[in-house]
Amino acid sequence: MTPLLFDAIRTDLKIVRPFLWLLFHFFRLLVRISLLTQFNQLVLLGRKNLHQINRPTIIAVNHPSTMMDVFITAPFLPRVLFFLANYSLFKHPITNWLLRRLYSIPIKRKEDVGPDGNLDNEKAFEQSYQHLEKGGALFVAPEGVSWNNRFIRPLKTGTARIALGAEARQNGSLGLQIIPIGLSYLPNQNAIVQIGQPLVVKDWLPAYLLHPTETVQSLTQSLENALQNLILDTQNESGEKAVNQLETILQNEFPVSPKQQFFRSQSLLPLFLSNTTLQGQLENWFQTLQSNQLLDAGIGKKYYPILITLLFLCSPLFLLFQTGCLLLGCNAHLWMLKRFNIYPGYGSTIKLLFNTFVSFPLLLLFASPYLAGWQHFFTCLLLAIIGTHFNRYYQQAIHNTLAIHKFKKLPLIKQEQLLQQRKELVEKVNTLLIS
Repeated sequence: MTPLLFDAIRTDLKIVRPFLWLLFHFFRLLVRISLLTQFNQLVLLGRKNLHQINRPTIIAVNHPSTMMDVFITAPFLPRVLFFLANYSLFKHPITNWLLRRLYSIPIKRKEDVGPDGNLDNEKAFEQSYQHLEKGGALFVAPEGVSWNNRFIRPLKTGTARIALGAEARQNGSLGLQIIPIGLSYLPNQNAIVQIGQPLVVKDWLPAYLLHPTETVQSLTQSLENALQNLILDTQNESGEKAVNQLETILQNEFPVSPKQQFFRSQSLLPLFLSNTTLQGQLENWFQTLQSNQLLDAGIGKKYYPILITLLFLCSPLFLLFQTGCLLLGCNAHLWMLKRFNIYPGYGSTIKLLFNTFVSFPLLLLFASPYLAGWQHFFTCLLLAIIGTHFNRYYQQAIHNTLAIHKFKKLPLIKQEQLLQQRKELVEKVNTLLIS
């Protein structure tokens, strides 16, 4: 453990009591363990940019997946984080009591108070100032609202106002930094967390003292630009759809690891998003697939006897794990979303929390008669990780095999037409890839 990390621990212990510090890191560990089952791969990039995390810090992330954005970020940061959270979450007495003990500060938005409501955030700003002045770290999602898209919505100015206000109160001696973190959720349960270079708030202070409004906008824009460079910024809804189609073709034809996929897509974005011709051809191709009830993964692929044999041999194991998941309620989040009419964006968050605090404890309980001591815990953990990953890969293999089978049932002339259409499209995508 580096001296810098010791400094961060000492700073946090000055802000929160030792018991709460231990409780925070206990839950942090639980979430990190649960993430092993939630994602196939969770890739963390840019860790070197945390080299001065012991300073007063604002962690600013994009907001594509509600509370999941907190869970895939906070556990990997070596600080106790306070969170700016939507005021509406504090309206219920139970959530109000819980969130305030989980280091959350309520912030009002227009969406929370309505057009005629009181948008007074002075108390929240004062709490934020005091926390940063003690050397604390604050977690903020400056978009203000979560959207299931891979592009940045215009940022609210609250993050910049808090940062510049806190630095100005200390006459530039606070040393506050804003660390932008880009979150990108990829297909097949993969995610990329990329940590950017810190923005030193003091650099904006002289201009802020002369022109506060313009400087707040300038810092907000700099933060927005930094976040756009850290994600797959698809720009808008139509760009999001087109990039999803491009990635599907690329991964089926030229499969790479999630990290390589992220950088490949990021490098292709400027050329691809300006190529409306290729976007139109991709749209036509996927409309053709939809009208024939086909998947791109099944076009032109071959049956592999060894794969079919393995799928058959592994089917009892798959059924065993599926039965275990059913008994432990691993998919209870799907029922909860439908039963209580919950916004679908909370699905992954509910799944993570339910599996952490219900399914895994049930697994420990059921397995306890057969195991003892720490062997009990680690064996159950290993079973949970292996089981979820095995089920995911098995289902994907079955899905692809059925897609191939459906394509092979078409008349030969139809197969040849689709193969030719896809071949021409792949050649154009490949030209984009090597240009």
